[in-house]
Amino acid sequence: MRATSVRWFVAILIVSAATLNLGCANNLLDDILVWDPFETDDPADLAKYGPTPAQRIEELRALAGKANGLSPQQQDQFSHQLADELAESKNPLVKIELVRTVGALKTQIADDTLRSAAKDDNANVRVALCETLSHRGDARLLAEILASDGDDQVRLAAARGLGSIDNPDAETQRFIRQSLSVALEDPSPALQHRGMLSLKNTTGQDYGGDLEAWRRFARGDQTPTPTTPSLAERINEIF
Repeated sequence: MRATSVRWFVAILIVSAATLNLGCANNLLDDILVWDPFETDDPADLAKYGPTPAQRIEELRALAGKANGLSPQQQDQFSHQLADELAESKNPLVKIELVRTVGALKTQIADDTLRSAAKDDNANVRVALCETLSHRGDARLLAEILASDGDDQVRLAAARGLGSIDNPDAETQRFIRQSLSVALEDPSPALQHRGMLSLKNTTGQDYGGDLEAWRRFARGDQTPTPTTPSLAERINEIF
């Protein structure tokens, strides 16, 4: 009887979320996915059943926050543990947090785990992966995702991630520029626009909305930088 009542309560919450604006609805639905009406901190329950999704997410965030202070041995140990957990987890919100936490660890197993996450069935997990790869400066895997993923939102996240890598060196910047040509050649206006924004952010160049100029620039062709007309020139154009 209790379980039935809980299911009805959750159903009502989901229906209510659908009547809210999209941002609020998404936040509420996320809370529902990790909420456990029987959540407890009782040590016996935790030992028997393990942490609830909400509790596990908090644990992972705490681990990510102290990752830089871990020894190489500890980072390696956690990398192996989180890789196994990510492979077995069925909860998408937990998997998203696992990806972010693995991304905070500087180990080879972390690199391998993130590469495996690029094949995750859940698009939201892959979007979170793109954000994580950007923080890690992994332009190579972001470029692969941009070129091959079948979900538009994931490809947008990959293009955004390429343009958000902090202080890329000259070689990486050149690679990013070439990789974003995939976005510029895509038939999706949203992906084209994102490609232009990411190129502007990475290179400092600005061709405005001139898609063909951006395409030439991404290919490495000579593309004159547009000049800003003077006030007198603008007035002459008007009259």
